[in-house]
Amino acid sequence: MSPTLVSEQCVRVRALFRWQRIDRGDIVTLRDPTSVAIKRVIGIPGDTLRLWMGYVYLNGIRLEESYVPTDVLTAAASAGAVLAAGPDEYIVMGDNRWESQDSPDYGPIRRSCIRGRVRNSNSCGFLINHE
Repeated sequence: MSPTLVSEQCVRVRALFRWQRIDRGDIVTLRDPTSVAIKRVIGIPGDTLRLWMGYVYLNGIRLEESYVPTDVLTAAASAGAVLAAGPDEYIVMGDNRWESQDSPDYGPIRRSCIRGRVRNSNSCGFLINHE
C-alpha cells in the first residue's frame, strides 16, 4: 500500500459488520487467496473495471488516483482484461501497483473476505511489515 502506508507504520483496523457499507476508496483488510492483505477498494458491487494503457477505468471512466504516484502506471498480468464485481463482490488493488497482487490477478473479492477498515492512528492496532 506504499506510498499511502509504509512498512512498520502502525494503523488501527476497525472490524466491519455485515450491515456496514464499504465504499470505493476505503482501505480494508481482507483474506485474499494467499494471505491476509491490506488493499484499497476500487470497485463495489455492479462496477466494471478495465486496465488499459497503464490506467484504471471504472465503469468506462478513467480513475484519477491521487494515492498512486503520478509517474506510476498500473500493470497487471492481464492488462486489458475486464473485471466485473458481482452482487456481493468488490474489486481491490494495492497502491503500490508494481509490487501488488490484487483483483486483476485473482479476481473480485467476496464481501465475506473483507475483515476490517483501516484507520491511521498513533496507537498501534496493526503493524504493516513489508518483506
